[in-house]
Amino acid sequence: WERYIHMYYATHLPDVKFETVNFGHAGDDTATLLSKIDRDIEFRPDVNRAYVLIGANDTNAEKSPLFEERLTAVVKKLKSKPNIKEVVLMTITRYDGTGPSVEFSLANQEITRKVAKALNCPLADSGKMLVEFDDKLEVEKPGTSIFPDKLHADATGHMYYAYAIFNAQGLTPPNGKDLPIVTVDTQTNTVIEAKNATASAVTQNGNSWSVTVTADRLPFPIMGGYDIAEEIGNYDDLIGNHDLYQFINLPAGMYTLSVDGTEVGTYSHTQLCAGVDLANVEGSPIQERAKLVRCKVESYCIKYTGYMSNGHVVEYSDLGIEKANPSLEEITAAVEEAVASGKLNQNTGTAMINNKKNRDALYGEIRGLYDEIGVLAADRDFTFTVTQKMGTGAAVKSFADVENHWGKPYILPMAQIGIINGKGENTFDPDGQITRAEFLTLALKVGKITATAGETYSDVAADAWFSATVATAKKLGLIPDAMVEGGTFKPDQPITRQEMTAVLTALYESQKPALKEAEINHFTDRASFSDWAIAPIAKAVGLGLVAGNPDGSFNALGNATRAEAAVIMNRLYKQL
Repeated sequence: WERYIHMYYATHLPDVKFETVNFGHAGDDTATLLSKIDRDIEFRPDVNRAYVLIGANDTNAEKSPLFEERLTAVVKKLKSKPNIKEVVLMTITRYDGTGPSVEFSLANQEITRKVAKALNCPLADSGKMLVEFDDKLEVEKPGTSIFPDKLHADATGHMYYAYAIFNAQGLTPPNGKDLPIVTVDTQTNTVIEAKNATASAVTQNGNSWSVTVTADRLPFPIMGGYDIAEEIGNYDDLIGNHDLYQFINLPAGMYTLSVDGTEVGTYSHTQLCAGVDLANVEGSPIQERAKLVRCKVESYCIKYTGYMSNGHVVEYSDLGIEKANPSLEEITAAVEEAVASGKLNQNTGTAMINNKKNRDALYGEIRGLYDEIGVLAADRDFTFTVTQKMGTGAAVKSFADVENHWGKPYILPMAQIGIINGKGENTFDPDGQITRAEFLTLALKVGKITATAGETYSDVAADAWFSATVATAKKLGLIPDAMVEGGTFKPDQPITRQEMTAVLTALYESQKPALKEAEINHFTDRASFSDWAIAPIAKAVGLGLVAGNPDGSFNALGNATRAEAAVIMNRLYKQL
């Protein structure tokens, strides 16, 4: 899984430079690892973060009872090293799906979690993640497993080990930061949003529009095992692997979308308005660039693994050198002295010197490859062009009363893809209020959820136009308890900003991983928030759905306007 970590950093965080160093050996138990730590850390004293995945070889009646004591000793020894700032514990998977060691494996998982909590270590719960994925895979594809030999993970499994580390580092969504979003208004030829990217001026040539974008990151490269990870586990969502490009206000019709002159697909004006995710489009220049990074990362990891393995094999204690990684000059001097005194024959001494020279040369190659990865990952400029193939003659959806309204960039896309409707043929009423029933209707559309009849509330008639909508929202848990009073929902009551926020955070969490809460004490009216709304608002701020008003307030208890509803719907639509 080391190569997947490098690929993630190279594509998603190209400005972060680091090395991974593999200490210990396959087959180590905690006792063996404990005996090697001092020498391994001496080999690379610049290591500042340790990830400990241990316990699979402590799964028997003799070793398992000692696992907690030994793992605790490992963590404490690592924490005692001055350069190591953090120790992250990882959990093992079940050792064998049929053998007696499963009991010990599960016990060691729990012990790892216990030690992590006791010693205040971040936990990368890889064992839990891999087992849950494997169980789901067995249900959806019977006879398939990411543990072909019931022990070692395949490529897909190693991708989940890497994800566990990303998650422990706080790099994974939902945080609203990993998703590059570029929105082009073809009516005004302007870029109205460039999130995690910068964009040039829009150029128009007849019914063709182009824009050059410099993305903050490349997508994660497609490779063996990725298809299963995405199909069964929505891996793209887990690691924030999306690149969304929108072209709004296009004349109705069909369009080709090209990247750097390469056609990547044909889309309708409504599809382009909704946004096209190009992260994993095979053959696109974006994905091809990511694959070039992948190839270079794989070469780097292969050479680095060989370098580290060789470094652990060579011992210099016979020369009187106790250092784990002596310099060439130190080895040469010690060899010459040992040969002169007859303690070492010339051939062995020469082999030791040549081994060090070869290792140093290999390390030079490795650093060169690392620099090449950086150069490839830094090339993130792409030109996007949409060209009309066939028009329908239909007018694009617009409203006279939003032409000069601040919400226009958010309202029109939602109207053009059928999420929201106007109050009349040419009116939207952006500053008007929106009822609870109306807002729930929009929420289900954004979530692509079909409303079905079911249990509602005492004041929602079975034949009301919103009855199925309310029933579905209730069933999915989208309606906070605070919006229900004495069994009534009050569907025609205007929805408040805190209620609106709570509904949409619940909608997000019904389809995606749980949201993280952001700091919200900066809102000047924070004291006015209802207690039940604090967590949903903090989550929505973390996701980037809401930001508050220009005066620093949030106005949690105020009624939401139709424009504000369109804005938050627009932002959520891009995240789902």
